[in-house]
Amino acid sequence: MIQLSPRGGAVYRLLSLLVGLIALYGLGALLGASFVLLGNPLADHVAESTIRALTNRAFDLALLSGLVAAGLLMAGGAMSSRGSRWLSRGWIALALGSLLATPLVDDLMLSIALAIGLLLVALLLKPTGLAERGIQRVWRLGMSLAALSLTLPHLIDSVSAAAFRAFQLQVAFAFAMLSIVYWLFGCFSRVEPDWARDSLRTCSILLLLGGGLVYAGRLGLSASIALVAGTVVLLCFVVIASHWVRAISRRNENATLSPHWLALATLLLLVNGLLGALSIQPGIQAAMRGNELMAAQDWLAGCGLLCVLLALGNQAASDLRGDNRRITGYIPFWLCGFGAALAAIFQAGRGLLQHYLRAADTAELLLPLSALWIGCLFAFTAGLLIYALGYLVRLPRIRILAD
Repeated sequence: MIQLSPRGGAVYRLLSLLVGLIALYGLGALLGASFVLLGNPLADHVAESTIRALTNRAFDLALLSGLVAAGLLMAGGAMSSRGSRWLSRGWIALALGSLLATPLVDDLMLSIALAIGLLLVALLLKPTGLAERGIQRVWRLGMSLAALSLTLPHLIDSVSAAAFRAFQLQVAFAFAMLSIVYWLFGCFSRVEPDWARDSLRTCSILLLLGGGLVYAGRLGLSASIALVAGTVVLLCFVVIASHWVRAISRRNENATLSPHWLALATLLLLVNGLLGALSIQPGIQAAMRGNELMAAQDWLAGCGLLCVLLALGNQAASDLRGDNRRITGYIPFWLCGFGAALAAIFQAGRGLLQHYLRAADTAELLLPLSALWIGCLFAFTAGLLIYALGYLVRLPRIRILAD
């Protein structure tokens, strides 16, 4: 049994929600991909659109729940015990309610409700000490961008959904995750506080610039501008990765797997930058439309964000328990890492064949790649489920101390 303050109990409830949503997302991604197989029995019982809507909702809610949990951790004692308790309960109710209502309620209404909830959380959590105010400013701006990205696709019809998905993953959600990354650096890295503060400022600007150019490439750029923009995108992500590698390599006595998950996120960030630089070229962008190449790029970017959340789950749970040890093992780390990377490769291979074959029915021709893709997704989902089971098995009995 461990004893926690009401704020610690609130954070633990949010972390449990986060882990559950991530596991649900993995299952949804696997079930959604199974529709590419011929004779899938699942197609007789549930619509593919329903599975994909629930999967996308679980992914968004996992990211947003991680941001709310991180905000509570950053706020520290500035948030009252009663306020922490009601904030966590309110967000959990909103998240679970929106997930259950996804097949029944208009997506615009749910997105507006989540956006309002995010903005309220950002207003309620006040800044704390001077050392963390820079991180909290990035967190607040990220929450605002995330709220904006939830509602704008429904209010503006002139821009494609694929372009707005790039804005969510490459700009809004990525910028918000940056605050979690640098909060984690403060937990396990020996880098100097002044360097971390300057690095956060630099990486924030570069991420907005690089991610914004990837989003602009989805909207369409001329060949000459795209060539320059591609170089800028690649440089932005390389510099960000170099900053993260320095912080990760200077590790203190921390025994959690949080640095490992952030190292994987850094690798995925680099690959995402390379793909982003290539994808904004007009010819490549045109070839990516109408097939799964664009989905593979978004998948890789989303997996990088999930790695940051999995790092947060390890570090925050260890801090709350006060035992400085691994919360989950290496098996989910390797399964998720190789599963995510290979799934992106095979999905991109499917996209290439779809582009070049241009046949009316390519399901049979793509069957070998489809089987490999689903096999990799199975490994990725197994990693997430083992992560969740490890978290639950080590879940201690919690005694909330009186205010």
